[in-house]
Amino acid sequence: MKNHIIIDLQKAKESHLSQLNYIQLLVKGVEIEEVAIDKYPSDCLLGVWLNNEGEKLKPYCGSVVIDEIRALLASWYEEYRKIYDIYFTKKAGFFARFFDQDVVITPLERDKALLYVRNLEDISAQLLKKIDAVNRKIAALGITEL
Repeated sequence: MKNHIIIDLQKAKESHLSQLNYIQLLVKGVEIEEVAIDKYPSDCLLGVWLNNEGEKLKPYCGSVVIDEIRALLASWYEEYRKIYDIYFTKKAGFFARFFDQDVVITPLERDKALLYVRNLEDISAQLLKKIDAVNRKIAALGITEL
């Protein structure tokens, strides 16, 4: 029998890495659609996993590690919000829209966004360590269903 809890956690982890990759590409200048990146922790697969299986796993894995993952994910989205504000909330003026001109990101804004991406990468590294710890715990305990 396949361990669906581990599979779902792996999918959530991969989705998180995909979100990070989209943001990295965005800041490097690749055009990324706003809808490609989840805006809130509750929208992403990891947030969904935390609210479902993660809550049920607290007695087995410890509520501290699950709560730490939740706090790191919230921090990650707070940092992403800064990038979102730079790239997606700037409004082009009437004439810029009329002539189909893109919103211009200033060098200062780009530098800030690069700093925010580094912060996201650091938070992601911490998140991945915690997720891997939960994954090992689930596997060690042989939990396949909740």
